[in-house]
Amino acid sequence: MSFGLTRTGFAAAALLVLPIAFAQQTPIDQSAALEKIKTEIDQNRQKLFIPGASLAIIKDDKVILLTGLGYKDLAKKKPVTPDTLFAIGSSTKAFTSMIMAMAVDEGKVKFTDSPKKYLPYLRMFDPDTDKNITISDILSHRSGLPRTDLIMLGSNLTSEDLIWNVTRAKPTAKLGEKFQYQNIMFVAAGMIEGTVYGSTWFDLVKQRIFQPLGMTRTNTSVAQTLADPDHSLGYAGTPDYRELPMRSIDIAAPAGAINSSAREMSNWVRFLLRAGEVDGKQLVSKDSYGELFKPRITVAGGLKYGYGWFLDDWHGHKVIQHGGNIDGFNAQVAFMPDQDLGLVLLTNVSGSPLGNIAMDSVWSNLVGAPADTEKIVKLENPDQEVGTYRLEIAKLDFAITHEGDHLYVKPTGQPKMELLPLGNRRYKVAPPAPEKVYMAFAPDKDNPKINAVSLEQAGQKFNLTTPKPYVADITVDSLMAKHLAAMGGAGNLSKIKSVTYRYEYDMENQGVKAWGYVTKVAPNLEDDVSIFTAGGRQIGSDDSIFDGTHAVDRTSFAPPANMQGVDFANVAIDAQLSQELNWRSLFPKVTITGTDRVGADDCYVVEKMPLVGSKVTDYISKSDFKLRKRVYGAGLAEVSDEYRDYKMVDGIPFAMTLWRDTAVSGHGTMTITELQVNGPVDRSLLKIRAR
Repeated sequence: MSFGLTRTGFAAAALLVLPIAFAQQTPIDQSAALEKIKTEIDQNRQKLFIPGASLAIIKDDKVILLTGLGYKDLAKKKPVTPDTLFAIGSSTKAFTSMIMAMAVDEGKVKFTDSPKKYLPYLRMFDPDTDKNITISDILSHRSGLPRTDLIMLGSNLTSEDLIWNVTRAKPTAKLGEKFQYQNIMFVAAGMIEGTVYGSTWFDLVKQRIFQPLGMTRTNTSVAQTLADPDHSLGYAGTPDYRELPMRSIDIAAPAGAINSSAREMSNWVRFLLRAGEVDGKQLVSKDSYGELFKPRITVAGGLKYGYGWFLDDWHGHKVIQHGGNIDGFNAQVAFMPDQDLGLVLLTNVSGSPLGNIAMDSVWSNLVGAPADTEKIVKLENPDQEVGTYRLEIAKLDFAITHEGDHLYVKPTGQPKMELLPLGNRRYKVAPPAPEKVYMAFAPDKDNPKINAVSLEQAGQKFNLTTPKPYVADITVDSLMAKHLAAMGGAGNLSKIKSVTYRYEYDMENQGVKAWGYVTKVAPNLEDDVSIFTAGGRQIGSDDSIFDGTHAVDRTSFAPPANMQGVDFANVAIDAQLSQELNWRSLFPKVTITGTDRVGADDCYVVEKMPLVGSKVTDYISKSDFKLRKRVYGAGLAEVSDEYRDYKMVDGIPFAMTLWRDTAVSGHGTMTITELQVNGPVDRSLLKIRAR
C-alpha cells in the first residue's frame, strides 16, 4: 500500500521552444514586414488559444508597430487596445536590477557587497554560501536555491518572512554552481534597494523609472489595474478559456508585480535601447547599465543570464530578453542592440510559446532571414522513426508517431507537430514550433538496431536517448503476481474498506512544512487536506477531493480547479485504495522496461500506461517485490516518490516514510504519524460540495 499527495497540486510545465532564425542583410520592405509579423503572431495566437495580445515594435527610437489583437474580455468581446493593461510577471525583474544599477551609481551599494550588509536576517543554510554570497549572485539566479514559489503565494507573511524562511532552506547546489531561477532572491534585491534609499521598492520603481519614462498608468497594484477601464482579464491557456483572477504578490513584488500596456512598455524598451538615457538625461551611467548585460551564469547551451535578463544570440546578433508568467498573463520583452530593434508582447494567458514565436518573427522579418531553400521531399519509410525518445536535460519524452501520410512529434505536455521530411532522415519541425527546428535520425553507432536521434534548435544540438531493448527474466504477469502478494495479497487487500492517516511533510528545499490528513475509501474515494506552514505560521491550505465522479482541488494558493480530461483520469487512478489489486483494469498496457537501483535495492522498472491518463513508472524490488519508487508526470512537473520504512498493519505493508523529489521543488520527506485501517469514516468528507 502506498501513499502520497495527489497530483492535483503545484505542477509546472515548460515548453521547449527557443527563438531561432538565420539572418541575411537584404533590403527590407518595412511596411510589408510589419504586416507579415502582425499576421504571423495573430495566427499563432489563435492556434495557441490565447484570447488577446498587445504588441509593440520599436526601431531606431520609434514605435513602428503598436496594435491590439483579439479580446481583453472574451465573454463581452471587448478588443485589446495598445493601452490595455496586462500583468507582465517576471519581466518586472529587469526593473529591479535597473534600480540596483542606479544605487551603484550613487555609491549606495556595490554588486560585490554581501546582501547581509543590508539585510542581516538573510542567512543562508550552507555556511560557504552564507559567507560568500553577493548581490551579484542574487540578481543572476546562482544562489544555489531552487524555485521556492509556494511560500510567496501564501498568506500571513511579510517580505522579510519570505527571505528569512527561504534562505534557511537547504540548497540544491553550491553558490554559483548552476542557474536555478529564484524569485525570492529578487525580493531580497528589492528590499536592499528600499533599505539603502530609506524608501520602498514600490516608490523607487515609480519615481526612478515609471515617472521619468512617462509610464503614467503602469503600476504595481492589482486593485489599481482592475479599477482602470482598459485592463485585460486573465485566462488559462486552454481551449476552454477559463478565466483566472489577477494574483496580488505584494510581498514578492520586485520579482513580478508590475502591470503595464504595450504603449508604455515601448517607452521602457526605447530607454533600454538608448542605454539608459531619456529626454537627454542619463538615468543610469553607461558603466552600470553595461553591468546588467554581462553574462553571469550559463542557463543552457549558449543561453546565459545577466542581472534580470536572459542573454542570447541570433546569428551573431546579441539578443537581450526576459519573459514573464503569472496567473492569466504572459509577457515577452526583448531587444537587439546592434539593430536598435526591440519588441513587447503582452498576452492574457498563463504561459505560452507566443513570446518566442514573436521574437523569431520580428528578427526574421526586420533583420532579414535568408530565403527558405529547404525542399520538403516525399516521406519515405516513416515507421523507422516511430518510437519514444528522451531528452534528459529537459526531462521530456518525444513521441514520434506515423499517422496516414504524416509523421508527427509530440513532446510531453506540448502540442503535436508535424515532421516535414528534408531527406536523409532529417526533418523540419512544423509550427507551432519556431522556425528552423530540426530532428535527425540515424542508426546508433553502438547498436545499429536502434536510432540515434538529435534535436537542433537555437543554434544548439541535443542528443535524445533511445530506449534500449530489454528482455526481462520474468513475465509481467508473474512479476505483478509476486508484487500483489508482497503488498498484502488479494485476500488481505480486498478486506480493506478504508484507510485514514495523518502525515507531516518537510519540504527542505522550500522553507515550507506541511501536515495533513488523507481519507481513502474503497474503491476510489479520496479526500486529501494539507495545511502549509512557514516559520511556524500557516500560509495556506489545499483540499483535493475525488468522489468517484468528480475531482476538485480547492487551494488557497490558486483558484479552485475542476479536473477534466487527462488530469481527471490521473486523479481517478491516484484515488484508488489499491492499485495493486486492480492493476489489470487500471493499466491495459504494462511493460517491464529494465532494471535500476533504488537505494540498496535492485528493482524492476515497470511502465504502466492507462487507457486515459499519464504513464506511471514503478520500481519493484527484485528481492521482496515491494514498491520502492513511483514516478509520474513529466518535464518540470515530474514527481518521484520513494517508499521507505514499511510497517505491517492487518497483513498489509504500509510505507511510513516517503521521499519526494520534483524538478522544481527539490527534495521533501513525508512521514505518516497516525494510521488507521477500516476505522470509522465520515463519508460526507468524500463528497464534492460547495464551500
